[in-house]
Amino acid sequence: MDTTKAPSLFIIAVLLGKALFAAALQDNRTSGKKKKKLGLFTASLPWTFGPYQAQMHQLSMLLSSTYDGNHQGKFHDDSQGEYEIYWLNFAVSLPHGIYQNYAEIKAHAPNLVPPPDDFPLDHITFLGLPGGHDGNLFTSKINEIAKMYELDLLLSLMDITKVIPNEEFALPCLAWVPLHSATVKKSNVDYWVLRRYHGIAGLAPSGAMAINDTVGREIEINESSMEFDHSHKLLKEIFGTAQVEFIPHIIDRQGIISSGTVGLSLLRQMSVAEADAKLTESNTVINRGQESTLEAGHHLSLFSGEHRKDDFIVLLQGGNYESEDRKGWDTSLQAFARFYNSLEDPSRVHLLIHSMESYLIAADHNSDQDAPATVLPKGNMLHLLLHELGLPRDAYTIDIARHAPEVVAAYKIRADVCLHPSKVEGFGMNIMECQAVGTPVITTNYTAMGDFTKLGRSISPRQMIHSPGELYQMALPDVMGIADALGEIYQEHLFMKQGDEAALSRREKEIQVTNDWIDETFSPTKVGSIFKELLRRTNDEFLKRSAAKQLYISSLSPPTYGGYRIASGYHSTIVDWDEPWTILAPDGLKILHPQQLHSICWGAILNDDGGPNNNILVLPAVYEDGTPVPFMSASGNGVPHDDLPILVKTYMLTALQSQASRKKSLVGLALQNSAAPRILNQGFAQINRRGKDSGISFGRISPDNEL
Repeated sequence: MDTTKAPSLFIIAVLLGKALFAAALQDNRTSGKKKKKLGLFTASLPWTFGPYQAQMHQLSMLLSSTYDGNHQGKFHDDSQGEYEIYWLNFAVSLPHGIYQNYAEIKAHAPNLVPPPDDFPLDHITFLGLPGGHDGNLFTSKINEIAKMYELDLLLSLMDITKVIPNEEFALPCLAWVPLHSATVKKSNVDYWVLRRYHGIAGLAPSGAMAINDTVGREIEINESSMEFDHSHKLLKEIFGTAQVEFIPHIIDRQGIISSGTVGLSLLRQMSVAEADAKLTESNTVINRGQESTLEAGHHLSLFSGEHRKDDFIVLLQGGNYESEDRKGWDTSLQAFARFYNSLEDPSRVHLLIHSMESYLIAADHNSDQDAPATVLPKGNMLHLLLHELGLPRDAYTIDIARHAPEVVAAYKIRADVCLHPSKVEGFGMNIMECQAVGTPVITTNYTAMGDFTKLGRSISPRQMIHSPGELYQMALPDVMGIADALGEIYQEHLFMKQGDEAALSRREKEIQVTNDWIDETFSPTKVGSIFKELLRRTNDEFLKRSAAKQLYISSLSPPTYGGYRIASGYHSTIVDWDEPWTILAPDGLKILHPQQLHSICWGAILNDDGGPNNNILVLPAVYEDGTPVPFMSASGNGVPHDDLPILVKTYMLTALQSQASRKKSLVGLALQNSAAPRILNQGFAQINRRGKDSGISFGRISPDNEL
């Protein structure tokens, strides 16, 4: 159908589409009081280690039941809730099926630690993943799961790098996103993942703004090859604009303080290991390398007695389980050493390190047993780093252990400053919890850390860095700036210990301002309220996209523009556009029928021709003398001929271009990660070899038909 010659018919179709959307929206909102089936997808099960699980569990209670702040923050009576809660995870492998409680789950995960006796789980139904989980979470897999369990909506909380956007979501999907970068770039596959979602809750203001600046806008399709197309606006509606809000994690400030107070009381009476056993009601005291500074009654104890009550305690607490060292352990230790060595008398300064190593995380799935000797850590070797920095052994405590929440909070209360200058943070739970108990923090002024540092110092990074192991840019913490900030807070500490009224008053005001901000911004009631509204907007956006797609498929031919761009060169062009396909082309490529090829490309997307994993279209070509371009290279290794044009879905290329730049390598990687390629008909492509440069070339872009 040529919409440029029949605008009146197109307008009728658009009006029909709007009517379909309005009817679907009205039906969705007036379908009675029946609860919607909401799937929550995160790393592991609610009671296992990890902030994502803990936060998703709190949110599950907010969405499934009535929250009453007058009942000491307890959740009760889910009869008034809008959603039935279904929990999915990819860490604990459960066969396809429905599980109502821990006992049913344990039959398939016998070494899984049980939840605490009073842990609320009655409102959750657990779902197994069909076919298990191989480390990759395809959007097509999510659609399969949603259809199998008849879910109405899905909400995910995970690093978006785990999602592979091989097709559009088939149900309303909302992502709670810890954005680990200052921007979202079209050259990064994260852009395509976020573009798939209908709603996005950014965990930090800067993250939500960066997301909204890209996927909160319409797609940009090259229109140079057309005079006018009435379908252009409708096409943009199909891909939509994500509904974006800033929604942080929940911070129960009073709860953290109460928990830490209980922990401190016990640590004044017993060792950390004994306190853990008591708090978890365990008959076993687990002591794996506990230092004397963590033993009550010892003269070096950080928690008991009068000897060290005025010491300046620097807390460095967090996960140490990444080879990329995103948490900045190396620079934090360098900064502490620089600060320590600058003091005339550092004897009353102590570094308390509480580190979660990679092998500790797996304890939830191994009956909390010590890891075998062959399981090695993935992060920094803290003992070695501190030794090489030349710090006296009595200047620091290294505590590598999992602790009860009360002990973790007690460490934060005991500290005089929390040192947390990461290279990047999507949220920064440690930063928030330290401030919640009135302990100042030192962070890097980048992403969420800059947003959330109210009590303490946020230090500008020295520079930006790019690691080969990560897709995004990170900040390099400034060792000298961090050391100076430690010195400033140490001076404040000394003034307050001396009873300086100005210093005490200033700190009191800073704490009060921070408390008011936390209670207002991170409260369960506020987070729950914003989420409920965003879920409704997410559903509306899904209906809007679905109605537009249904109208296009039923009433209009696929567009004859904007289906692909051409990239060429020995080192291919960097892909950073919205066109869904990219032709990896040899120099001299000429597309003979560009409008028809654009239409085929859009048909493969809008009509899902070939399935979600068909990421490659082979474009047969001939040379200018009519000789066919061979399909395979002369090497006989199953490698396509260098002169054969290959269409690859753009989202896939944005992922692959972080691994390779040579065109032939990109083609090889694409073939490895796709179903069997679809071969198009002859007659679309010609390769002109006259005057071809034989040297190495760098990528060039053509939006339409010729290079």
